[in-house]
Amino acid sequence: MKSIKYSFVFFFILLFSFSVSGQTGKRGNYFVTLNSELQTELDSLMRIWNSYYMLGQLNISIEYYDKAIKLNPNFAKAFYNRGNSNFDLGLNKEACLDWMKAAQLGYESAEDMMIQNCK
Repeated sequence: MKSIKYSFVFFFILLFSFSVSGQTGKRGNYFVTLNSELQTELDSLMRIWNSYYMLGQLNISIEYYDKAIKLNPNFAKAFYNRGNSNFDLGLNKEACLDWMKAAQLGYESAEDMMIQNCK
């Protein structure tokens, strides 16, 4: 029964997840321009990491954030979300470093997380 529940949630998230086309921060719009093959790969990774994060499988979601960052080292949303997963796992130093990188890339919410959680 638990397996069916996770399968349904995973399918639901895949069905309704959104595409990675750009990111907006208070320093202006930051749009990622990638070739279509790379963009498709990042879109797939985003759907997968969202699914694992929603299921509470934080270590697995981090693996997918790492893959997305490897494909695009300027992917602010991946740094931000990896920071959230690290924070949820109690890895505050790693979370703060990820949020700092996301903030440097213009992801506004990352600055808020740094102010609230990083000393």
